[in-house]
Formats: sequence, structure tokens, C-alpha cells
Amino acid sequence: QKEKFREQFAKDAPDDNSWMCNLPPQAKDMLKYRLMQRAIGGMSLLQKIDADARGYWKLFSKGIVTSQFWNSVLAAERQLSQEIEAVKAEAMAIEPRQDPQGIIAEAMQFVSRFGDKVWDMFPEPPSMGAGPGGNGEAIAKAAQAVAAAAAAGGRMPPG
Repeated sequence: QKEKFREQFAKDAPDDNSWMCNLPPQAKDMLKYRLMQRAIGGMSLLQKIDADARGYWKLFSKGIVTSQFWNSVLAAERQLSQEIEAVKAEAMAIEPRQDPQGIIAEAMQFVSRFGDKVWDMFPEPPSMGAGPGGNGEAIAKAAQAVAAAAAAGGRMPPG
């Protein structure tokens, strides 16, 4: 989606992500929605890996699991941390005046509150098109619903 917007709205922009803060509101909302999906996925996985890693460390320290296995757990944790940092960097590019840690904190609240049911709140959005048949309005409404849910303590508003 990001590359499609780049092609559509910022063909001649520099290679960094600075062009994202100048997108039209509907395109920006779509990127924010996708970024929140990535943040929730990352935080959900990180929570599971952290919980599993404690048990794996005990097994590793007793020689029950191999160092190769333990190193793979550490590598997965590092890779996930890099993904979370990438999400924060993109959040900063989209909204430079906002704290990028906010999306991570909000994602963790959703994961903590709803567990695996969090994905019911973040369905795959319809594709957004600029021309007839485009559904930018639906994306904006979905993004607003997510923001409203966060403001309402995680409960999705009716309708």
C-alpha cells in the first residue's frame, strides 16, 4: 500500500519516508491503519516470545534444549524488535509531531485487553482507490472507529 501511495502522490520525492507526512488525509489514515495492524501483530508476537523465552531459558540453562535452539529464540526476539523499531520510524514519518512510541503503547493495550480477539477489531480494510469505486471513506471510518475504541477503553462503538 505504501508503495502504491508513493507512486500515486510522491513520485519525485526523496528515497526517505518524509513524503508520507504530506499525503491526503484518507491515504494517511490507510497507512496509519496498516501501521497499527503491524504494531499489534508485533506486540502480540513479542508478548508470546517473551513468555516462552523465560521457559526456554530455564530449559537451556539446564541443558535440555540446545544452544542452537536458544539462539534461534534470541534471533526471533531481535528480529521482532527491529520490526517494532521500523513501525515507530514509519509512524514518525507519517506524523512527525507525534511520539512514535504512542502507537506501540496503544497496540500493547489492545493486545493486553483483547488477546487473540484483537484481530476481530482490525479486519482487512477494503482497498482504497483514488477514482470511482475507491473506498477511502470506508478506511477513514475504520480508522476513526479504532481511535474511538481506544478512547472508549477498547470497546468498539456500535454500528
